[in-house]
Amino acid sequence: MIDKLGWLCLQDGKLLAVRSKGQDKFYIPGGKREPGESDLEALAREIKEEVSVDLDLSTAKFIQKFEAEAHGKPGVVVQINCYQADFQGELSVNQEIEELAWLDYEDKDQCSEILKNIMDFLASQGLLKINKYPYDWVLFDADETLFHFDSRAGLALMLRELDLDFSDQDFEQYQALNQKLWKQYELHEVTAKELAEKRFDYWVKNSGKTGAELNRLFLNAMAEVCVPIEGAVDLILNLKKSGLIKLGLISNGFTQLQKIRLEKAGLLECFEFFMTSEEAGIAKPHREIFEHAFSKMGEFTHSRVLMVGDNYHSDIKGGLGIGIDTCWFNRDAKPLPEGLALPKHQVSSLAEVKKLVISESVKKC
Repeated sequence: MIDKLGWLCLQDGKLLAVRSKGQDKFYIPGGKREPGESDLEALAREIKEEVSVDLDLSTAKFIQKFEAEAHGKPGVVVQINCYQADFQGELSVNQEIEELAWLDYEDKDQCSEILKNIMDFLASQGLLKINKYPYDWVLFDADETLFHFDSRAGLALMLRELDLDFSDQDFEQYQALNQKLWKQYELHEVTAKELAEKRFDYWVKNSGKTGAELNRLFLNAMAEVCVPIEGAVDLILNLKKSGLIKLGLISNGFTQLQKIRLEKAGLLECFEFFMTSEEAGIAKPHREIFEHAFSKMGEFTHSRVLMVGDNYHSDIKGGLGIGIDTCWFNRDAKPLPEGLALPKHQVSSLAEVKKLVISESVKKC
């Protein structure tokens, strides 16, 4: 039998674990006694050697002894006497340690058998975070995913308030210029500011307003006419209510519009952050806008992040490119673009997204 000591260090429902160089599984920090050492003396030495911190032995408390088959040694049993204790210093790998990680219950498959037993015990005591859902983060697109986007109605409202005429031809001219500018923006040929102002060139002369002023008025009008898509409010409120799923929004759009719409729908406080291409300086599907979003998410696991969006080329392609799961909100049953990678999930309603994230079955591509 192998007799060892282990340190249980918990933080925000996660357990500190380490992986030795050349090993494929995590284990609990600690090690064996040397002759003449007490448990706490040996534990303090091993922790200093492995993760570079000093244990405060005055706070040490014995928790429990665990046994299991030693990893990579069939028929050999290892037992670990586990203690909790406060520490001083900054955690960092040292000597033979390859990696240090904070694990929750869903990370058990990365652990040695005895660490799995320890995690079962800690979870049963309510000390280790258990997320029963498949994702820790759900990232949403905004336009035509959470909110209808009716630019014609928005323009009509803005121009009516300015006492200006608005015809079908006017809208067609606006659409042609706006779509051209958005393509140029995605290719880094124009800035967000240039896009916002130039698309209203047709009305600048007649309105007496600058392009920037017209853009502000247009975004305010869009906030009035762009109502939530069916099921959006229920979905977001229920995901937030779970207490275990965090929400973010990534939009190829303008910050002002996203904030106003979320506030009007009573959803702003449900999101940990919202990231716009205006703020990031780059649009989906480029990985840089996702990296900006990730910088707001703290520590996370890519496999436990889901991107939900209606646009394959920006939302799904972008999510796939950055290595996270994707859900194509395909209300109109559009065919998958030929030759492109499959999203992990495909849904036709936001009610299906709710079922997916709360672990019920959903159609896969």
